[in-house]
Amino acid sequence: ANYILVDIRNTGMNSKQITEKLMENGIIVRDCSSIRGLDDYWIRVSVATLLEDKKFINVLKNILGR
Repeated sequence: ANYILVDIRNTGMNSKQITEKLMENGIIVRDCSSIRGLDDYWIRVSVATLLEDKKFINVLKNILGR
């Protein structure tokens, strides 16, 4: 698969909230709350180019204040 599931339970946000914050920063991920077997704390992140992956990590760090 070219994506990973990320448990965001410990971020203080649910999947809808973090998905919206990422989208505000130009990062598109999938909110997995509608997928059977997953709850409101899972997002799906596509594996991309190294540059795009680094951007995702940096934006996520900024959103989480880390």
